Amino acid sequence: MLEKYPLIPTEDSTMNTLTRTLALLISLFALSALAAQSPILWTGGITLEERYAASAGGTRPELFVTGGHYLSSIKVVVTDDSGREIVNTTTAGPWLILDLAPGTYQVQAARRNGDTQGGTISVSGDGGKYAFMFPDN
Repeated sequence: MLEKYPLIPTEDSTMNTLTRTLALLISLFALSALAAQSPILWTGGITLEERYAASAGGTRPELFVTGGHYLSSIKVVVTDDSGREIVNTTTAGPWLILDLAPGTYQVQAARRNGDTQGGTISVSGDGGKYAFMFPDN
């Protein structure tokens, strides 16, 4: 009697399973390494509780309008001095805390209405705060 599915895997099916398993493990390792390299430590700060929960260190671009009101949902792109994109995110509040290595970076911040702010920041070992002020409108 001929069985449709053999009970003992053949050498080819075992090798295919091992190859697929190895490829999956390599993919998962690569994804976890990419996630570990993300320079975004935290974004938020809409409520006082969120601000108290924020990380104490890091580079802090803060986003607000000239009247002093904080902004959220701002698209922020950070590139290094060679033009390589380091951060491309939309904030969940007025604070974005980044873990950037010391160096020079270009920061561009854009509101949904098209207003943009940006400039060059120089990050030292202790991070720093950088204000991006948009017009009131």
